[in-house]
Amino acid sequence: MDRGKMVRTYKTQKFSSYSSLTELFWDLVPTYRSHVWKGFVCRYRWSSSISEAMWGISRMRCEKRIRSYIDETELVRARAAIQRTGECALRFGREKEGAGLYGGPKDFCLVGGAMDQTCLWVFYRKLELIGGLHFDQVIYDYTIRSLGRTTIRWIGIMATEARTIALKGNSSEKLWDILAKGVHRHDD
Repeated sequence: MDRGKMVRTYKTQKFSSYSSLTELFWDLVPTYRSHVWKGFVCRYRWSSSISEAMWGISRMRCEKRIRSYIDETELVRARAAIQRTGECALRFGREKEGAGLYGGPKDFCLVGGAMDQTCLWVFYRKLELIGGLHFDQVIYDYTIRSLGRTTIRWIGIMATEARTIALKGNSSEKLWDILAKGVHRHDD
């Protein structure tokens, strides 16, 4: 059988490139409403300023993100790979605290990454674009700093599914308001 005939192509979302996380936020989450994107792929220009803002919003949630996702022995392994080849693969997830979505079983959404000279690519099972992505900036920042990668300019994201969960009266609604009015000020 001709191997060329075995190749299949899959329709995926158009790759989007943003000048910042703020631009991504206003493009995808301009209002507080639920939405789902399948086969989500994008990248945005990296800045540690959102990570710093998230520490100011909830230090406890940021610390929990670091405890749950960062494994120091994995960073040692990745650092050695960078010294050898200039790039590395990363595994995220150490110990999941708390309950899953809707009280379900705990599971990791951020599962891995890859880093070269200028980009940290992260791979998600599912990505929540309000609280999840914003608090994950703390994980990216910690990883980039721990590996001494001052040349990182982009964060690339691949996710089987990205979504916003816009329930009335929950913490995401309050966070959206904080992000829209403070962290991602949008001057018209």
